[in-house]
Amino acid sequence: MLDSTLSTLETKLDQCRELLDQLVDCLLGCNFKDELTGLDYSKVFAAISFTLCSLHYVNQKLKGHNPANYPIFKELLRVKRYMEEIHGIMTREGRPKLNRSAARKIVRSLT
Repeated sequence: MLDSTLSTLETKLDQCRELLDQLVDCLLGCNFKDELTGLDYSKVFAAISFTLCSLHYVNQKLKGHNPANYPIFKELLRVKRYMEEIHGIMTREGRPKLNRSAARKIVRSLT
């Protein structure tokens, strides 16, 4: 049973490695900045950073190390904060609200 589980894990890791290689090739060959908006660009690279940091974190765990003692843990938390900030922007948290009555008064005074 352990052999089949390890074999399955090895197969999945090989598939993951192939997908990461394709992702890196795509990132090096494409100019995302011209094709995406600023927010979409941030989302893509935050997701990629989080994925890579998570994989490194899991690798440390599999080796029997405590990832909290390694710099990858701080980096993972930093990327997570960026993702939360992006999510906040997407959901319009923290953005100033438009005072409609004040805006109407200004428009009326200017016309």
